[in-house]
Amino acid sequence: MLQSDLRRPRREQPETIVRNPKMSIVITMLFLAIPCACNSKSEKFVELDCKHEVYGVNGQQSLLECIVKSGVDDVTIIGVNWKKMGTDLLNFHNGAMDVSPGFQFAVPGWNKSSNVSLLLTNTKMEDMGEYECEVLTDLGQDKKTVILSVTEFVELDCKQEVYGVNGQQSLLECIVKSGEDDVTIIGVNWKKMGKVLLGYYKGSTDVSPGFQFAVPGWNKSSNVSLLLTNTKMEDMGEYECEVLTDRGHDQKTVILSVIEFVELDCKHEVSGVNGQQSLLECIVKSGEDNVTIIGVNWKKMGKVLLGYYKGSTDVSPGFQFAVPGWNKSSNVSLLLTNTKMEDMGEYECEVLTDRGHDKKTVILNVIENVPAAEPREMCLSIQ
Repeated sequence: MLQSDLRRPRREQPETIVRNPKMSIVITMLFLAIPCACNSKSEKFVELDCKHEVYGVNGQQSLLECIVKSGVDDVTIIGVNWKKMGTDLLNFHNGAMDVSPGFQFAVPGWNKSSNVSLLLTNTKMEDMGEYECEVLTDLGQDKKTVILSVTEFVELDCKQEVYGVNGQQSLLECIVKSGEDDVTIIGVNWKKMGKVLLGYYKGSTDVSPGFQFAVPGWNKSSNVSLLLTNTKMEDMGEYECEVLTDRGHDQKTVILSVIEFVELDCKHEVSGVNGQQSLLECIVKSGEDNVTIIGVNWKKMGKVLLGYYKGSTDVSPGFQFAVPGWNKSSNVSLLLTNTKMEDMGEYECEVLTDRGHDKKTVILNVIENVPAAEPREMCLSIQ
């Protein structure tokens, strides 16, 4: 015997005893069944799909979205728990509900669906923070966190309808308004049909060719307007602007109509007489014969004297369209029915048609009405 064999402990050979052949078969079948059961269980996987970061506005509702997803259509939700810093805000288990004031499930009849989202009915600044959602179903369980940032109120003020001209620049105006003077813009998205044309987020910008912010240094101002540098007919449609700031967020739509070229031909300077009618001539000209006039505006010092838009007319006393049935013609001239000295000044005419739009100014000079001198009788003295 070798010395090394003396140091090595002898292993006892296990004794295989089969007392009952039938029991051996049962055990074998049980072990074969275990992997099958495990595979069956692994197919019944469940997952929480939550929007990880949410921005709420002080004094408004906030939605913390969480959807239960599984490879199986029929999932029974046994329990749901929404927490913040370890405190239960909304707890459901086997039909029993415990909920804190100001919180509720976002969807009525949620337990018959897979939507376990949490709704804050009146968001406060102190609601800011990390929330935890845990769900238990008959197919499994999962847990996710959602971060809620709460900001003050902010609003986008956008010009809803814009008319652009084919081949020219078009401006889609949107201004950020807030109760606070100092607003930091975190993100801006301009989209058309779901496609991002101009995207900005925390200093990084992604822009499609032909689009840009209208104002240089826009992120130091509240002007997030979009400029189309060379408008095309296919640019026509609905645009969506979404802005996110440290005071809140908002979203608005702007409709862009694109039209062909049109021009106003106006007599630039007109002389009127006090107490008489005065005619300010403007004719719409276009490369197309059939032009539909959508809107006309005559203004003086910013005040609308005669306004027309899609069949509706607003007119100040003493002013009217010069030509009856003008909207069936191209003559949008303005008539002052009784000119006064204070009518003197610069007038602006703006016209919008289905072929384009234009704007021109007309200067009116008003003079006094000097009566003609009466003829004098001449007496001839004959010497």
